Amino acid sequence: MKKLSYMLSALLAAVGFSSAASADVSVSGSGSVTVSADGTNTETILASGIAFALSTTTANGMSISTSGSVSNGTTVEAAGAGGFSSVAFSTGGSTITIGKVEVPNGTGDVGPAASDMTKQGDKGNLATSSFGVNGTVEAAGVSLSTAVGGASVTVGYVYNAAGTTQGDISGTNTATGVSISMPLGGMTASLGYVTDGTQNQSGASVAMALGGGTVTVGYGATTATAANETSMGAKYAMSLDADTSMTIGYNSTKAATPHTKTGVALSRSLGGGASVFLEAINYAGAGATAGTDIGIGTSFAF
Repeated sequence: MKKLSYMLSALLAAVGFSSAASADVSVSGSGSVTVSADGTNTETILASGIAFALSTTTANGMSISTSGSVSNGTTVEAAGAGGFSSVAFSTGGSTITIGKVEVPNGTGDVGPAASDMTKQGDKGNLATSSFGVNGTVEAAGVSLSTAVGGASVTVGYVYNAAGTTQGDISGTNTATGVSISMPLGGMTASLGYVTDGTQNQSGASVAMALGGGTVTVGYGATTATAANETSMGAKYAMSLDADTSMTIGYNSTKAATPHTKTGVALSRSLGGGASVFLEAINYAGAGATAGTDIGIGTSFAF
């Protein structure tokens, strides 16, 4: 609370941008072309985007920043502009973000083994829970990120959670969540929890070096009035040589429609921000997405 009070006081003192000592604008971009087949359909998927990051530093040392992007694409990637909907104020090792923020909850999410390759895009996400691609609730609110001892802590509050673009939190118009990440011996452990008064979502994951790569194991759970759900996942990522990497992942979800996902991805750098990749995702269980997708493509970034 002392850090939050200090941050808010410093924020009010730094509102005048005319006192900024420096300002920066950075531009980055990416694009990809993927040919995907699932035994029935073959698709060509195009995606590209440009991202902008703006920041300034006030005379008293506070950093103020925002970001946004413009994207275009087919099938999985929707065209449009996004971002510039929140502003972050950073000082003293802490950051307050106001606007459209993420309330963390899905720390059981081990992340994707391969990208979303097809119109059946959820095959590509080997998250350990089904309540959000990146395990967050995103809506208008405020969040605080800071360090406590050797741990990184994020606390978030949103006041318009219903109908959010990510996550299943709904029922009331508010949601509160917290996530903690900390070193634990030779591992990194993460914990998270979020509630909106109707649903409670929690997750945990552990990552550690193993055999020249990194293994991540996670667990996620949703407790709700209508139904409960649990999910477990594991992912192993390693470098085969200086330019080639491989990721293997597995997920098992127990829900109204239980299912498993298995994925593997190979990527090779061509230099200059370009790469080629080969990916495969198998989805087993109930639903129209059951089956295997195989994709090959190229991507670039600058």
